[in-house]
Amino acid sequence: MARAKWTNSSRKEHYCGRGHEIPKGEGYYSAAPGYRGRTVYRCKNHPFRPSELTTSLRSEPLAALEALEDAMPRLDVGDYDSLREEVESFAQAVRDYADQRQEALDQWENGNSMLEDLQYTAEAAADEAEDIALNIEEFEGEEPQRESFADVLEYDEAVEEWEEERQTHWDDATAEVLDAAQGLEF
Repeated sequence: MARAKWTNSSRKEHYCGRGHEIPKGEGYYSAAPGYRGRTVYRCKNHPFRPSELTTSLRSEPLAALEALEDAMPRLDVGDYDSLREEVESFAQAVRDYADQRQEALDQWENGNSMLEDLQYTAEAAADEAEDIALNIEEFEGEEPQRESFADVLEYDEAVEEWEEERQTHWDDATAEVLDAAQGLEF
């Protein structure tokens, strides 16, 4: 994986990989991913992501993890179906990565210990990624019904408490998903 280097002040203009110029005098990140890779630049507002710093097969599951992280804040509270879809998409990308590692290993007639280790790690990550979607627990609490309460104030308090419980459960569920996904080793 390439290392990103920070430069405090540019001596000339550069072009940020996100589509705009970095003016002379501004700070920027630079990296040269890949063997004899061409140097690419990012402004301070668009630092490199891990998937952008590698040209290996690992870039695909890393990009899928980044997409999962980006999708989490956009999901509506309590939308467990969308959460599950995002996790399944991530798991599919990790499974594809494991399959590519297996195909690479199959090309070696007498085996290759380094590729065997990479394939074993990728297969374990794929299995764990698929388990993440299966372990998502939905919120079980039912929204209070108005007719169950004689007093409007009691009803409002019950709804507020239910919404807090629902939000807490959602926050815990998304945090568990992210922790599990970020803990995978590719």
